[in-house]
Amino acid sequence: MPFIKVLVNIAVFSVLVPLAVGLYQWHKGGKLVAKLVLLYVCFLVVVEGLGYYLGARKINNLWLSHVYIPIEYALLSLIYYFVFDNKTVRWVLSVSVVLFALFCVYDVFYIESMLTFNSYPRTVESALLIALALMYFNKVFQDLDKLYLERDPVFLLSAGIIIYFAGSVTFYGLVNKMMAQSQEQTRLLLSIIYVLNFGFNMLLATVLWRAPRQ
Repeated sequence: MPFIKVLVNIAVFSVLVPLAVGLYQWHKGGKLVAKLVLLYVCFLVVVEGLGYYLGARKINNLWLSHVYIPIEYALLSLIYYFVFDNKTVRWVLSVSVVLFALFCVYDVFYIESMLTFNSYPRTVESALLIALALMYFNKVFQDLDKLYLERDPVFLLSAGIIIYFAGSVTFYGLVNKMMAQSQEQTRLLLSIIYVLNFGFNMLLATVLWRAPRQ
């Protein structure tokens, strides 16, 4: 089996780890954050499963990304919505979800086809989520209410968002051009994305393990 296919399988099936941890920890209750993260993970499982199924049958699955991205941003924004108490921040978050969804629709009809990789929405989403993560870091350091940051599930989630989305944003912006020019470079970039995806899934598992204990 080619190395890239091994990475694909590892990245796709690694999402079952946070799902298993979240379901195991469910009976322990915990804050709303744990439930929202588990909801996000369940969404990831459905998307990864459907994408894997279509890809295995040589069916174009790029359209999934156009549906996936605005929903992913909405779910992750919802977590931060309940984390921040500031009404202005919550209002901006709500508006950003709507505007971003509209941008994704515009991208499908006027910029990128439904059957191509949605590089622009992914780049914008990455920038928005990194901004949210940095805002949470600022909130934590101002409030100083977290003695052990490695035990704070939202802090861990924010760290994972910065690493994953900052690491993948360059690829998102270049993928369509790369696919048209060099398959070798595309495979290399994809390998990096799959490694980042695996790491992000493992961090989600850590978040779900920590969250019920808060």
